Amino acid sequence: VSVVGVGGGGESHAASRLREESSSGSKYAGIKQAAQPQQRQQRELQTEAEEYFPVDLSLIAWSYATVRVYHGPLFDDIADAAMDRLPEFCPQDMTNLLWAFAQVGHPAPALFE
Repeated sequence: VSVVGVGGGGESHAASRLREESSSGSKYAGIKQAAQPQQRQQRELQTEAEEYFPVDLSLIAWSYATVRVYHGPLFDDIADAAMDRLPEFCPQDMTNLLWAFAQVGHPAPALFE
């Protein structure tokens, strides 16, 4: 796990939303755990990446990129899972996903074709 850059102050909208949704017991509760850059949560997410909906995959990648945290194996698994579900992505989810990969500099040429 590495920090990609230096972020600005304050809690982001995404972090706030993840906190609210996880405390309300919504389907995004698991994403809050994934957004914490600890190896145990990352391994769990990597194992379950194919079970997430496109919006989940894009929000996980977007959240990591927004807080400038990079974990290559996690982004590999997100890319693999996304490729399996590419037709299911709405434009906003695809934009968030591609932005996240570009922001952290993770190579995923198939996603950008």
